Parts: sequence; C-alpha cells; structure tokens
Amino acid sequence: MTDSEATRPKRVREWNEGKYPEGPEDGGDNTYLRDQWYITAQLVMLKAYAFAHRTLCAKFTDALEHNIVDAYITGDTSPPWHEAVIYAFGHLPSGSSVLKIVIDTHCHHFDENYDREDNGQLQFRAQLPNTFLTGVMDRLAKLNGDQQAKVDDCRCIDTNDRYVELDRTAARNGIITILVGTDCVKYGVRRAILTQHSQYFKKALEVPWKEAEEGLLQLEDVEPETFGPFVD
Repeated sequence: MTDSEATRPKRVREWNEGKYPEGPEDGGDNTYLRDQWYITAQLVMLKAYAFAHRTLCAKFTDALEHNIVDAYITGDTSPPWHEAVIYAFGHLPSGSSVLKIVIDTHCHHFDENYDREDNGQLQFRAQLPNTFLTGVMDRLAKLNGDQQAKVDDCRCIDTNDRYVELDRTAARNGIITILVGTDCVKYGVRRAILTQHSQYFKKALEVPWKEAEEGLLQLEDVEPETFGPFVD
C-alpha cells in the first residue's frame, strides 16, 4: 500500500479493494443494524448525487439518478429516512426530480413504525423541512383525489349500466323512468298515464322522444310529490 493510499478513508480503501458493505440480513434481532444500513445507503447515494450535480458531471448525475430511482421505486429498499430527506432538501435544487421521487416514495410507502427511538427517527422527525412536508401534503391530496375519482368512475359506470338496462326493460313494458327535481328522485310511470293526465306532462312529452324511447325522461322543475298519484 502506497502512502497516498494509506491516507484514504478506510471505507474508500475497502471499496477500491472490492470489499463492499454487506446488505442487511433478514430475520433475527438486527432491526437496528438493518435500519442503519438503509440510512447509510440512502445518504451515500444522495451525497454522491449532490456532488455530481454541483460539479456538472452529467453522465455521473444521470447514473446516480437511475440508481436512486431503482432503490426508491423499483427496489425493495425502505422509504426515505428522515436524515436522507433532510440532506436532500438541504443540498439539492428545488426543481430536482430526486426531491419529487423522495416525496412520492414517502407518500406511497411510509410506515409510522419506522419512527422509533432506537433508530433515531423520532428525533429527526422534528427537523424535517417545511418544503418536504408541504410537498407530501400536496402529493397525498392528489393521490387521494385520483383514488376517489377512480372509485366514483367505477360507481358511475356500474350504476349507469344497471340503470340503462332497467330503463330499457321498463320502456319495453310501457313504463317511462322519470327523474324528478334537483335531487333526481326516480319514478317509473306508465306512458299512458303521462299522455292522458295533466297538461304539464303532455307538454313535457312534446319534446323529442329520444329520451322517452330509451325509458328516461328528466323533469327537474317538478316537485316529486306531484308524481305520487301517477307512480306505477
């Protein structure tokens, strides 16, 4: 070993000699060591990325970004630990895609069981930057909104399909489905009753019969009670 090599940090010498740190083992009473391994790995990646970004090493930056994506999104690593979050938001530019990855991964995979006294996360929680917390709130709001929209879409598709089929069956039997009032209260009324009673009903049915032929006619400006005597 040369003098210059001897002055290198021990970890750098080990990596140069091909002695890489072993990954965390599964099982056993090594939760603390496993957490520390993940924390160290995340900090190393983020510090290397910040260095590459400052030195304008485009290829190195791209390689590290791919590594971070692989670790946070496609890999089996834990969500960003608080030390990693604090470092990332303190050293990377605000528009960095890595910050978005950190926020997104936290929103999808964070578990409160990660915050414990023994691994130091409870102490670091109070130091999380406001920009990160705000980003998490915005991202969670969007994720929850998208999820609710998907649920609503599924409900609408299911409900509409069932209603259309029921309404077509009713129309074939001479019954027209009417949605009444702003709350769209649903009534099934015989076509003959609509045409023979009340000038209002006749007027309503003078419009093109496309809706009525499909078994659906909407009358928003009529009180639901009006249809009481005519409901089949």
